[in-house]
Amino acid sequence: MDISQIRSQFPYLDRCVFLNHAGVSPLPSSVADAMRSYLDDIELHATAYEKQWWKREDDLRDYLAKLLNCDRSEIAITKNTSEGISFIANGIAWKPQDNVIISNVEFPANVYPWLALERKGVEIRFAREREDGRITLEDVAALADAGTRVIALSLVEYASGFRIPAEEIGEFCRSRGILFVLDVFQAAGALDVDVKDLRADAVACAFHKWLMGPEGIGFLYIRKDVMASIDVLEWGWKSVTVPYTSFDYKLEPKPDASRYECGTLNTCGIYGAAAALELCLQASIDNVESRIIELTDWLCNELSKRGCKVFSPRASGEKSGIVSFVHPSKPACQIVRELAERNVIAVERAGRVRVAPHYYNTYEDLVQLLDCVSS
Repeated sequence: MDISQIRSQFPYLDRCVFLNHAGVSPLPSSVADAMRSYLDDIELHATAYEKQWWKREDDLRDYLAKLLNCDRSEIAITKNTSEGISFIANGIAWKPQDNVIISNVEFPANVYPWLALERKGVEIRFAREREDGRITLEDVAALADAGTRVIALSLVEYASGFRIPAEEIGEFCRSRGILFVLDVFQAAGALDVDVKDLRADAVACAFHKWLMGPEGIGFLYIRKDVMASIDVLEWGWKSVTVPYTSFDYKLEPKPDASRYECGTLNTCGIYGAAAALELCLQASIDNVESRIIELTDWLCNELSKRGCKVFSPRASGEKSGIVSFVHPSKPACQIVRELAERNVIAVERAGRVRVAPHYYNTYEDLVQLLDCVSS
């Protein structure tokens, strides 16, 4: 990868070092330009080139299918991660005594859609994070029984950066007929997210973190073999097989995942998301992941030399783009404030400093963080 060429897409780099891609990413110039091109088009030409809008929607589905290693028919375009998870949670025909297993350190997007099911008599069980930041298959399996319908976890936990053993948990779910739902918001765009390898039945995500796309647009993958068991939650003209009719209304859902798209999509967001995926796929997710792991491995080593305690598990298969650490003498909020004063952007999560560099970040960027930590 030509890192200097990628960095040229981020004008903000003249003003600060951004190390919070686990939050809201700055937009690359190509993504912002793509969104502006759509706005210019509709402002200057109205709907004259509407077919081009549809093509970008097709492009986006193709790109997502390539990113996730699935069929485009298994992709629904959503507003955000919460909506995708909610479609799954509310689309299942629940019975009394059913239960769902999540963890006690999930981002709320993967908590509240499940907690709301308690009103239907569904029990929500929490697998607890271990002291070392890990959540194991054993922790999850110990909570499962004949009433377990869903296990829903984040592929990468947002506060610790721990990458769960998804393949093992997915295989456990598949062997017992349990639906395995993954929030991949802290992984997609940074790590290889192959839904087949992960044994995932459903995956939800949005674009404004590691994928470096706009807010207000996301996606939901639903494995075709389980799609029939997830009812359509929101019906609209795009949900049905014949959307354009002469008042001959037939409530027949589309045969693919687009049945979950009830109406007109966010076309401006689609332009931005497609451009973001073009950038990601051009770089190659394997190269991106390798670069991120290389940077964060180096950072963890340097933090340890300075007496900081790295909380993020860093064994093989557990690493992500998130590094969570504790300073030997200063609280996390003070470190984050001092970093901001030097125009280095990180955040505090769970009483720890959370750093999340992307593949275009450099060792020089990380040295600026380390200089602050050492002072």
